Amino acid sequence: MTMKEAAIKQMVKRHEEGREEKGIGYNIMAWYVSEYPDDELGEAINPEATFLDLFEALDNYADVYEVLGVRDSVVRERAFSKLAKLIEVDYEYIYVQWLRA
Repeated sequence: MTMKEAAIKQMVKRHEEGREEKGIGYNIMAWYVSEYPDDELGEAINPEATFLDLFEALDNYADVYEVLGVRDSVVRERAFSKLAKLIEVDYEYIYVQWLRA
């Protein structure tokens, strides 16, 4: 097992045990790998990125793919959907903000 694989496994374990932060500071990769374990792109997500980072990228009209570290629309949409739930807004609000960037 590589160091990256071990780190991902540890993040997922913390998430599953409920020890991972559940708010906007929540780690995107840990959430994604836990929610979509069969999606190999999960391990390519920036391991430092949080939903706060994603929110700030949207708020500043920055490239969200730079934050995510993955240029995949499915990953982006899933992350947007989770962000919308975390900040209690409709997905459409997040999506429109992204379109303005």
